[in-house]
Amino acid sequence: MKQQIKNLYENFIRKFGYKPYTAICEVAFKDEPDSTFETYIKMSSAYDEENDDDIIYYANSLEELLSLTDKDNGTDFIVIEVKAFITGRDYNMLMNM
Repeated sequence: MKQQIKNLYENFIRKFGYKPYTAICEVAFKDEPDSTFETYIKMSSAYDEENDDDIIYYANSLEELLSLTDKDNGTDFIVIEVKAFITGRDYNMLMNM
């Protein structure tokens, strides 16, 4: 799975020429592993009070995002899948639908 995430990330950078704003992820809380849900992980530690209500986590790097796929990642959830990386504009459009 980590290689798939790296490939998605590299393809995003190749297409847009810059790092993604957010990763759309399928996650599960560790105490409820059979109950998954889609959420967003921001690829930066910069908090935006107006727009970050749906952000579950702030990853400062690809490596930090990849670490969230490990069971012993220091959080109460685990990333099951990264579905896509998106731009800030696309994230804002999704939030305003």
